[in-house]
Amino acid sequence: MSVEDTLFRQARSLKGAELQDFNVGLTSLLKSSDRGGSDLLSTMRQLYVILEVTRRNIRLPDDLFKELYSTLIEPEKGSSRSRLLCCVILRELAPSPRICIEGLSPPVELKYVQFLLPLILAQGMKFGRVKKTLSQILVWITQPGSDLELCVRGLSWLAQVCTDRPDLLTQDQYSGVSRQMASWLKKASTVSAQNPFAGRSLFSASRSAPVKEIDGSSLRDFFTILNYGQFFSHDQLLNIQSFSMLRRWIRAGSTDGLREASSRSRAGSEEAPPSSTSGTVLGIVRTRYQLKETAVEYCLNVIDQCEKKPVKPFDEELINACLYEAVATLDQLCQLDKSLVTRLFPTVRKLFSRMGSAFTPAKARLLTVVFLFLLRHGEDTVHILEPACTALFGTCVATHFTSCSVSFDIVQLCRQNAAKLRRSTNVFTKYFPNLLKIFAWAPRTYLFDFAEILPYMITPDTALEVLHSLFDLPCLSAALEAENRTSQLDKRSADFGAQSGVGLSSAAAVQQQQNKPLLWFILRQEGGKGDTIDRLSLLHDLLDDLKSHPRVQYCAEGSTILMRLFFKTILAQGDYSVISRVLPVTMERLGQLYGISSFQKEVRVILADELLLMFKAFPALIVDHVGDITEYTGSLRNMMDGKEHYFVHIIWIVGEYAASHYDSRCSTEVLVKYHESLECVAYELSMVLQSTSAVKQGGANMTRLMSVLMTALAKVASRCQDLIPRVLLCLTKIVKQHAESQVDRASRQVMLSRASELVNVLKMPSLAATILSAMSEDLDLARKQSIDGDREIALFLQTTSSLVQH
Repeated sequence: MSVEDTLFRQARSLKGAELQDFNVGLTSLLKSSDRGGSDLLSTMRQLYVILEVTRRNIRLPDDLFKELYSTLIEPEKGSSRSRLLCCVILRELAPSPRICIEGLSPPVELKYVQFLLPLILAQGMKFGRVKKTLSQILVWITQPGSDLELCVRGLSWLAQVCTDRPDLLTQDQYSGVSRQMASWLKKASTVSAQNPFAGRSLFSASRSAPVKEIDGSSLRDFFTILNYGQFFSHDQLLNIQSFSMLRRWIRAGSTDGLREASSRSRAGSEEAPPSSTSGTVLGIVRTRYQLKETAVEYCLNVIDQCEKKPVKPFDEELINACLYEAVATLDQLCQLDKSLVTRLFPTVRKLFSRMGSAFTPAKARLLTVVFLFLLRHGEDTVHILEPACTALFGTCVATHFTSCSVSFDIVQLCRQNAAKLRRSTNVFTKYFPNLLKIFAWAPRTYLFDFAEILPYMITPDTALEVLHSLFDLPCLSAALEAENRTSQLDKRSADFGAQSGVGLSSAAAVQQQQNKPLLWFILRQEGGKGDTIDRLSLLHDLLDDLKSHPRVQYCAEGSTILMRLFFKTILAQGDYSVISRVLPVTMERLGQLYGISSFQKEVRVILADELLLMFKAFPALIVDHVGDITEYTGSLRNMMDGKEHYFVHIIWIVGEYAASHYDSRCSTEVLVKYHESLECVAYELSMVLQSTSAVKQGGANMTRLMSVLMTALAKVASRCQDLIPRVLLCLTKIVKQHAESQVDRASRQVMLSRASELVNVLKMPSLAATILSAMSEDLDLARKQSIDGDREIALFLQTTSSLVQH
C-alpha cells in the first residue's frame, strides 16, 4: 500500500470524538498569534485531506468555520499560505449559506482577491454573488487606468464564467472586454519587467532587456506567448491570459444566451433614439471584427514562431501546447466565419505536412486538433483526408493508446464528430481495430463513449469483423497487457518472470517467434484483414494467465454491453444479408471465447436471446441456413459446457419457423432434413438420459431439452404428414425407454406426459397442423418454455389427448 493510500485511510477513519478533538485543536491554532506557523499549516492540510477523501458530508463547528472565514477575508490576519489553505477548505464546503462574501471592496484588501474569486465561483449563483462580482470584474477590465494585476486576476475568473454562464454577459459588456483583449494581444510591451526581488538603489541598472524569440533571436513582430524575457510584466501576463482564454471567449460570444441578454437590454432602453441604438450595434460589430482580426494575426504569428528551433529542448512541449491552442482558435474562428477558411487552410495544411511521422504524446494531441480542422473545413478546399486519417487513427493510436490525454482527445473527437467522420472518411470502417484498443486498455473510462461510437463502425462490409472483435475484446485487453509487460522488462535478464512480478507464461509466450503472427492479428491496426483466425484457441491459451487481471475483467464486462448494442444495431438496420452472415458466426463462436467463465456465460445468454430476435425478424433464415442449423443441431456435443441455453433455443426455432406459412420455400425436402437432424439428436439424448452420471451432471437441462425436442419433432411432422409415423415411433420409444429411467420422478412425469400428449395429437393428422402451428407465436412466452411447458399449451394438449383417448 502506498503512502497516499495510508494517509487516505487514516483520514477516512477519523470520526466522532477524534474528529471533534481535531477541530478543537485547529480552532485554537487559528485563534493563536502564530498564524503562519508550521503546526497550523500542517493541521489545515490534514483538514483539507479529510474533506477531500471522505465520502460523507462533514459539517465543521461554527467557531472553526468562523475562524477559517475570517482568516481568509480579514487584512493581516494570516499568511498567504494560510489564506490559500482556507480558500481550498471552504471550497470543499461550498456552496454553503455560511459563506457570505458581500463584495471585493474594503475591508478586503485587493491583494487577497485571488483567494476570494475561486470561492465565489464555488458558491455558484445561489450564494456566491456571481453577478455582483462580475460587474466589479468588468469595471476592472474595461476601465482605463485599472490595476493591471487586478485585471490579470479578473480575466482568469471571467474565463471560467464565460464558459459556464455566457448568458450573464450582455453584448455591450462582451464588446468592452473584447476591445481590451485585442489591445492586450497586440500591444503588450516588448521588454522584460524589472526584477521584483532585487533591492532598489541609486546605482542599480534601470534599463530592462528586450524579450526574445524562442530560438534566442530578437523579437521580430509583437509579443506573444512564445516570447520570453527575464521577468514578465503585467501587460505581458494579460497578453498570455488573453490568448489562453481566447477560444472560449469567442465561443461564448457566439452563444444564443449572449444575444438574448443583449436584446433584453436593448428592449429595456426605450428612451434611446434609433441613431444611438444603431451606433451601438455598429460599435459592437467593429469590436468583434477587431478581435477576430487580432486573433487571426496572433495565431498565425504563433504558428510561424513554432518553426524556430527552441534554445531549450524542453520548450518543445510548450511549442506543441501553443500550436494546439492556436489551431483550435483558428478552427473556432472558421466555424463562425467561413470566409476565413481559404485564408487559413493552407497554413494548417502546411503545419500537418511538417509534423512528420514520429509522434510524442504532446505532438499526438496536436495532431488531433489539426485533423479536426482539416475535417471540418477540408470540404471547402477539396482536401484529401486520408494521410491525416492514417497518421492519427493508424500510427498515433497504435503508439499512444495508453496515454490518457491522447486517448481522451481521440475518443472525444470520434464521439462529437461521428456523423461527419462516417460521411467524409473511412475511419470507423478501416481503423476500428485500432480504436477498440483504447477501450480494451481503459474499459471503465470509455464504455459509454464507445456505446455511442460502435454503431458507426457497423456496416454490411464490417459487421462480421466487428462482431469477432467484440468477442475478442477481453483477449485483446490481455494481449495489450502482455505486450506492455514485455516492453517494460529487460529481455536480456535471465530472471524474466521475477522482474514482472507475475508468471512468465503470457509475457514470454507472445515473444516467441511461432506465436507472433497470433499477436500481430489480434493487435492489427486496420480492418479488412480477416474476420478471425483458425488458431484462436491457442491464443486464448497463451494469454490464459491474464484472465483474472482487473483490466481484462472490466473489459469482459464492457464487451457484453457492446455486444448487445451490436445486435440491436444490426436488427434496427434490417439488412437481411448481414443477419444471414452473423447467424453462423454465433454458432461458431459459442465455443471459442476467452476463458473467463462469467464472460462466457453472459455471451452465451446474449447469443441465445438475440437468436430468437433474429429469427423473429427474418424467418427466412430457417430455409437459407438449413445446412448450418442441421449440422449444429445434429450433435449433442453442442449443448455441453454451458451452451444448452442456445441449443434449446435453436431447437425451438426449428419447430416454430420450419413452416411454409413463414417462407414458401420451406418444402418437404427442408422439413425432412430438419426431422432427420432432430430425430438423431432425440435418440442420442434418450440414450444419455439412461446414464446415471449424465443425469446427475445436467438432468434438468436435458429433460427440458427433451421436452422442447419432442415438441419440435411433432411440429415438423404436422407440416409433412409423411413424417408422422416416424415421429410417432420415436415418441413411443422415448416413452418406453424412460418409464423407469434415472431422471427424477417429477421431471420424468412431465416429459412422459408431454410425449403422450403429442402422440395423441399426431394421431389426428387433419388437426395436428392447426393445433401445433399455433403453439407459440409469442416469443416472450417461448423464451420461458421449460420442462413443465407453457401452461396454456399443456392444458390444450391435455384436453386434446383426453378427447382422443375417449
